[in-house]
Amino acid sequence: MDLPYDLYSLKEFLKYHGKWVVYGKRSELERLADFLAKSDEAIELLTGLKLSKHPVRKVEVQSSELGRPYVLIVYCDSRVKEKVERALRNAASKLGVKMAMKYKFDSETFRESHEARRELAKIYGTDVERIEELLA
Repeated sequence: MDLPYDLYSLKEFLKYHGKWVVYGKRSELERLADFLAKSDEAIELLTGLKLSKHPVRKVEVQSSELGRPYVLIVYCDSRVKEKVERALRNAASKLGVKMAMKYKFDSETFRESHEARRELAKIYGTDVERIEELLA
């Protein structure tokens, strides 16, 4: 999959790009990620996948049956997020994966973290002030 930075201008990226934050057990999320990476439908819709190496400390959704969950980040354009949600739920159902999930725009992440804004500025060859101006 292409990196999202290659597909968007900086302004488009901050306006449209985001991710499904999927919480679950590591082994189940690994199966889900493998399934998605081989799915033609998912390959068309997604711009990336990332699985945490450790359980997450901050869980943005409540699900007592997940215990201390890991997280699978499923990157996509917000204009197809409903299709991605259906693909995720269908795949999870097919594989018997228990999960909880939430959509989050990447702009939210960049508003929360100066370090993330610095990294994004470096990727796009601009300065942090430009990123902050676009996020305002």
